[in-house]
Amino acid sequence: MADIIATLSTFPGIEGICLLQPGQDAQVGGAGMKMAQLQDLAMQAAILFKMGATGEFALHNVKFRFDQHNVIALADSAGAILLIVSEPQTNTSLIVNAVAKMFGNRFS
Repeated sequence: MADIIATLSTFPGIEGICLLQPGQDAQVGGAGMKMAQLQDLAMQAAILFKMGATGEFALHNVKFRFDQHNVIALADSAGAILLIVSEPQTNTSLIVNAVAKMFGNRFS
């Protein structure tokens, strides 16, 4: 998993990546954001996915576009959360497609 995070960190415009897996320590990559910030964002995304699961909204991925960042959060069926923060002009569709290929559609 660490090698995939390292690979994603080399993509142009990626500022930070965090992978949360149940029962494991968070794996963080990227140089543009602090580890604590990425972990906090990933935890907020996990709460969002859990809230969706309690109702009739089965969320699998969310994208937020802010003035200074794009935030992509992807969830798998085992409860893992992959959070990617990028610069605002970064092509988020390209990132999501690359993640799908690297993880074998685990986060699709």
